[in-house]
Amino acid sequence: MEEKIFRLIEKLYSEMQNGFTELKEGQERLEEGQRGLENDISGLKEGQGKLEKGQDVLAKGQFGLESRMEKLETRMNKFEIKMENEVIDKIKALSDAREVDHEAIVRIESKVDKLAATVESHDDEIKVIRGVK
Repeated sequence: MEEKIFRLIEKLYSEMQNGFTELKEGQERLEEGQRGLENDISGLKEGQGKLEKGQDVLAKGQFGLESRMEKLETRMNKFEIKMENEVIDKIKALSDAREVDHEAIVRIESKVDKLAATVESHDDEIKVIRGVK
């Protein structure tokens, strides 16, 4: 009976050793997997840091663009106002010049009409004088 107990204890010991070996191997695989995950997490953190830096660069660039755009809009508004004022002044000047030209044409037409009437009157007088002689 002692031998049976001894064999049983030996068998239990052997099975426990196998179980411990399997547990150790499982623990090693888990630790290896954990190291892989830690490496992956480190890579993700590094990538996230790069993304954050890139986002900061983009934000600064966008701010610069917004600032330049505001300056451009201000300059455009000033230019538009200047152009409107100049165009309005030029249109007024053209209108005034047209009015002056129109008045001059009316005066000239009036003089031409008077001269035409005078020439017609002289023609009639010449005909009368030639007809009388």
